[in-house]
Amino acid sequence: MQRHDHHEGRATVLQRGADHGHPRARRPTGPAAAAVLAVLLLAGCSDRVPVEAFASVEARATTDVSSVPAPPDAQEVTVERVVDGDTLVVSGEQGSVLPSAGEHRVRLLLVDTPEVDGPQADEECLGPEASELTAELLPEGSTVLLAADVETVDQYGRLLAYAWRPDGVFVNEAVVANGLAYTVVYPPNDELVDVVGAAEQRARDARLGVWGSC
Repeated sequence: MQRHDHHEGRATVLQRGADHGHPRARRPTGPAAAAVLAVLLLAGCSDRVPVEAFASVEARATTDVSSVPAPPDAQEVTVERVVDGDTLVVSGEQGSVLPSAGEHRVRLLLVDTPEVDGPQADEECLGPEASELTAELLPEGSTVLLAADVETVDQYGRLLAYAWRPDGVFVNEAVVANGLAYTVVYPPNDELVDVVGAAEQRARDARLGVWGSC
């Protein structure tokens, strides 16, 4: 996949959150919203009945979360830790995604999870649960396959990537399919928006996670 640096000015508007230690931009409103290709489909919560997410990683792994395989040029790296539901730290050699050997912070593309409590953000509904799900899907020391889209780095220096487990589970899709993330696009990184957007629609229809509890 062709690679370019992320445009900082645009990222400030479209990027909902940075990981701990950076200010987080909120969801765009007014004219800024027109730049978002996939609008965050937030609805009111007053009439919702809480619905639990799938009970286990095994259930998630067999529930339409492998809709697209990892590309041939996906880079195999090691998970060092999960920062929150949409951010992790990985290590590996220089390759198709990592620009150099060592540890790198990765932001999952098309995925926007609720905040966890930290220096720059207050905890949001199901933020801890989103982090726990990502940590279950990608335990420390496990292998993950990463692939880039068009732009590969955001304004905070994080790599932007899609992630797959070796068993084929598309992690970006799995988090959204469980109702623990919203679909959001930062143009031009939209290659798999149809897959992730469909996962969000299934979660909305089933009133999973944020669609039933927040």
